Amino acid sequence: MAKYFNEDWEKVRDEFYSVKEVFACFDRRDAMLKGYYETEDVPNNHTLEKITIVPRLVVKNEDGNEFWSDHHNSGYGGHGASATVRLLKSVGVYLEGTIKQNSQIYYNVANDELKVSGTKFEVIEQNKYNDLPAVDYYCNPNKNIVAIPKIMDSSDSTLEQLEDFTAFYSRSMLEEIDAVYLYLKDNQAIRKGNYLVAESESSQYKKIYPICILGKNGHELWPEVEEGIDKHNPFASYEVESILSAINFTYFEEQKKNFLERLKEAFTSHNPLTLKLTKVNGRVHIEKIDITKTYI
Repeated sequence: MAKYFNEDWEKVRDEFYSVKEVFACFDRRDAMLKGYYETEDVPNNHTLEKITIVPRLVVKNEDGNEFWSDHHNSGYGGHGASATVRLLKSVGVYLEGTIKQNSQIYYNVANDELKVSGTKFEVIEQNKYNDLPAVDYYCNPNKNIVAIPKIMDSSDSTLEQLEDFTAFYSRSMLEEIDAVYLYLKDNQAIRKGNYLVAESESSQYKKIYPICILGKNGHELWPEVEEGIDKHNPFASYEVESILSAINFTYFEEQKKNFLERLKEAFTSHNPLTLKLTKVNGRVHIEKIDITKTYI
């Protein structure tokens, strides 16, 4: 099976005389969530691959060959969608109104099965967030997406960036939150694979991401916490508080006080700990786990 990315359509069109499936979208992140992406290895990290290529149009033939393009798209009346209409017409697929009116379309030609939907990354919704940072995307061994923000450290709005990233992507990418993991020691985060290898002028080091927000769909957000997490009082950080507030994982003060007392007792043992936060009947439930014994 061959995959053609941004090739000259006229040179490969004859291979697609028998089209089996068509997928088109306006926002390439929708294609990414459907599994249309290519990756490259991440240096010194065995749990992540970086997503580098994502199309907005996929045409698949009966032999399993695929034509990918990020110049063609759907969801509006502009040049990209018009180019998609012309390309599909050249192989006998007529979807002009559908292409221009829908942000996501999937068409199974053989079964004449058409599915349309809106984007999960609405521009109007996205524009509500003034400090939404750029994001790098990775996939884990289960082929789920991991989103990591590129926070501007020199910005005065670091907390706002964290809040906007967490709020927007928890809604658009995770849809529903399964759990939040706070890694109180670096070796817990490293065991899970929550790190990237960065370089300073003199050496390499592991950049730890001590928070993982896990969606029920398996996708993850790793918001950046510059100062790490205080293992004796993990909720003291403004960054942690902002992140949890953005996903409405707030807690009652008496609950926090009682938990911190139990946490101090837990650290009399040598077991490195991770906190698992879940929501039960609208109330945040906090559980201590050791991921050296528990696989997330």
